[in-house]
Amino acid sequence: MKKYLFALIICCLYACGKQENDPNDQWLAPIRIASYNIQYDNTVQAPASVWNNRKDIFKKLVEKHDFDIIGAQEPYLVQLNDLKTLLPQYAYVGVSITGETSNLRQHYTPIIYKKDKFEVL
Repeated sequence: MKKYLFALIICCLYACGKQENDPNDQWLAPIRIASYNIQYDNTVQAPASVWNNRKDIFKKLVEKHDFDIIGAQEPYLVQLNDLKTLLPQYAYVGVSITGETSNLRQHYTPIIYKKDKFEVL
C-alpha cells in the first residue's frame, strides 16, 4: 500500500509542478481526490451487494464529482475491467494484494486516475 500512496503523491506533484507558462496545462486547477471502498463482488450477500447492481451507482458518483484520482479498496480485477468500460477516461495502477496482475477474484488496491490529466512515471 505504501508504494501506491507514493505513486499518488508523485502523480500529484507531477500535476502541480507543470510550468505555468504552458497555456495547455491547468496546473493551478484543484485536484479532486476520493477514497472509495468499492467492495468485492460478493454474490452471496443481499442483491444490493452484487457488483452488477452497484457498478452504475459508482459510475454516476464518479461522474457527478468529476474526481481526478480515486484510491479504491477491495475491487476484484473483473470489477476493474468493468470500470475500464464504464469510465473510459480513467485508468488505474495497482496489483492484487498478493502482487498478481491476472487473478480475477482477488482484492486489489488500485489508484484510479484520469488518463488525460496524469502520466504514470
